[in-house]
Amino acid sequence: MSGQDDKGLTASDLRLHVSRPVQWFDRDERVVPQGTTLLTGRPKSGKSLLCEQIAVEMADSSSVAYFAFEYGRNLMMDRFKRHLEPDSDYSGLRLYSRDHVPARELPLSFVQRMLSEAKEAGNGYDVAFIDVLNKVKPRTDGSYDREYDAVAPITQLAPNYVKALVVVHHTRKRDPKASSATSGSVDEALGSTALAGAFDTVVGLTRKEEVLTLSHESRLFESRQWGLTLVGGRLVPMTSSEMTAAQLQHSAPLQSQIVDVLREKPMLQTELAAHLKVALVNVNKAVASLHDKGVITAPRRNEKLKLLERWR
Repeated sequence: MSGQDDKGLTASDLRLHVSRPVQWFDRDERVVPQGTTLLTGRPKSGKSLLCEQIAVEMADSSSVAYFAFEYGRNLMMDRFKRHLEPDSDYSGLRLYSRDHVPARELPLSFVQRMLSEAKEAGNGYDVAFIDVLNKVKPRTDGSYDREYDAVAPITQLAPNYVKALVVVHHTRKRDPKASSATSGSVDEALGSTALAGAFDTVVGLTRKEEVLTLSHESRLFESRQWGLTLVGGRLVPMTSSEMTAAQLQHSAPLQSQIVDVLREKPMLQTELAAHLKVALVNVNKAVASLHDKGVITAPRRNEKLKLLERWR
């Protein structure tokens, strides 16, 4: 480093600095930003399905390595084959199952070797997926420092070998008998904090029937939320209106019913109560909540409620 660099940066340097936009590798900009990403969710919630679909879609424009260490060779091929389109090339995709790892080699060492050899040969990968974390991370006592140290060799894969790394991680089921304050051990909570701190971006995935919600927390961009719905075995992005409607259906059925009725015609709150055979006080509460969410017009005396334009 030169002597000039040793002096640090000034406010003038900051004013001259031009921020670079975050580079995304998946076309819908949902899961694969530059740097390291931890995709978390309950087992069987759709994490692997989502990553498999995105990896295949990306392979026409980016080089992608996918390490599917939960599956043997045949099952991995069955899972990925369903995403292939007949007229696409997918020449940028390379798949590795647990069967590809030599008996005396650790999975993480295998990942590093595959990525390193590709880079040295001049055809390095843009993106790597590791499915799942516990196949490449050694067990620890759960303390923050040891968890952070254990995951460091994984997060160093980007940018050492790839531009973006996505690691799938199963979250544990919460003990229904434990209180929110004591659910899980302290060490377990510290471990989760260490994992979150080690990655540039953390994407939490939750699922309600056929609807998946992705919640992003990142040091690269502002927090945001996306919705996906399962259609014919594929995950399809939802609009913000569709996502809100789906959330209403699961968490607020009366609000969802009111939206359905108002799609047919405007109504007074008393008319809604009679039509739905629900107490007026409950309708009033649901209407107030829908207005706060930007779904309907403001409730006024003797004025029929209407859906706002984007909900009609």
